Amino acid sequence: MAKKVVERPKTKLILPKHHSLADWDYRPGCLFGLYADQYISAPSCLRAIVDPPEETIENFYLKAALAPEIHDGRIVDWTRVQNDAYSYSGYLFRVQDTPFDSFPLNCYRLHKTREYSQLYRVMDGEMTKLLEQATDPYDDVDTWYHWRLTFWQYAGGDLASILRITLEIEVDGEWTQLWYIDDADNLWAESEVNRIGFYATAYPSGKFTWRDNTEIWRAIEA
Repeated sequence: MAKKVVERPKTKLILPKHHSLADWDYRPGCLFGLYADQYISAPSCLRAIVDPPEETIENFYLKAALAPEIHDGRIVDWTRVQNDAYSYSGYLFRVQDTPFDSFPLNCYRLHKTREYSQLYRVMDGEMTKLLEQATDPYDDVDTWYHWRLTFWQYAGGDLASILRITLEIEVDGEWTQLWYIDDADNLWAESEVNRIGFYATAYPSGKFTWRDNTEIWRAIEA
């Protein structure tokens, strides 16, 4: 018998691409801000606005007042890196704790450098790598790329209660799937927390990550 095909859920836009830094929780004294020399949509993007004396990693979490819980959802944004593979950024979803001076201890984390993407499941601070894949040919420096990360739990059929995670990139106006993975552990599916966010970096030698037009989506009932 053929397996029932279960489509990804319908989604609702929670945070559109033009929004305010006030929509996010982040570290007091955060070195990132609105940067006007590079952007996808005028007048600015998000980047470190000073040259830090050491490596800087900043976490941003969508305010709970906008979406107190997203267990199935999507992050869409544009990113750009400078100089080499050591500039990196990533996405955080199903986040159970929201520290600013370290990465969350319980979450799913997609780590992305210029050269590869890595998907981790993090439990009590212990990271389990679920997938690693090169991002070539979409790895040029000083180049904007449009990414879409989607995560949702199957609701029926042979794949019931499986969490599917998919990474796509826009190529010639169409979304192209780079990879997907099905996670049978499907952690925090029933959690009432499930925050969502991203992180970005800067280095003292001018190796920056730019982000722009970030969108946050959540699944809705059909």
